Amino acid sequence: MTTQAFMAYYGDILVTAAAAIATGSVILHAMNPWAESHMGKHLMAYLLSLAVLFDLVFIDNVLLDRPDPLWFDLLTLFAYTFVPITMGWRLVIQWKVRPWRQRKQRKLDAEGRSDG
Repeated sequence: MTTQAFMAYYGDILVTAAAAIATGSVILHAMNPWAESHMGKHLMAYLLSLAVLFDLVFIDNVLLDRPDPLWFDLLTLFAYTFVPITMGWRLVIQWKVRPWRQRKQRKLDAEGRSDG
């Protein structure tokens, strides 16, 4: 087995594992009351965007042995679009929470000072 063949085989194993885990995560998350919280909605969108993307890469790399039709390429491009959108959503959530800011404010409150 050549190095290139080994790398392709190992990559297929990793993509298969990632697709299975991501899809399983979406299924399990869907069984829980995820829509009850803002973070639950975000987590479902984030997991779903990754699962769809990994599933499409799995279909493309592992199952298809021919050039992709245009519709498949467009579907994959559409799926890639949602990853930075959901990552940006996560960044906004993290910025709003800012635990380092809360720790600083608690420290200032304990010292009797304000941040202003």
